Amino acid sequence: MHQPVFHGMRATPGPGRDIIVDGFRGLLAHRPDMNTLVGLGATASFGVSCVAAALPRLGWKTFFEEPAMLLGAPALCAAILSCYAQST
Repeated sequence: MHQPVFHGMRATPGPGRDIIVDGFRGLLAHRPDMNTLVGLGATASFGVSCVAAALPRLGWKTFFEEPAMLLGAPALCAAILSCYAQST
């Protein structure tokens, strides 16, 4: 399946869950960090895209691919750095 909505729905509760939960914990503790920024951005873009898809008469664009990109990039970088650290 190559639909953006599929990738956004897979990334948000799946691999990105830790980033989102950690970000909101930091926000609630008044200690925001980069996970807070990424989590809020991914959650907001996914939420707005859900509204845009549910109410097409609004004329809003959907951005379901954004949460996948926002949450996938840090996960990919962490995996690459982990492999590099194990090889040295």
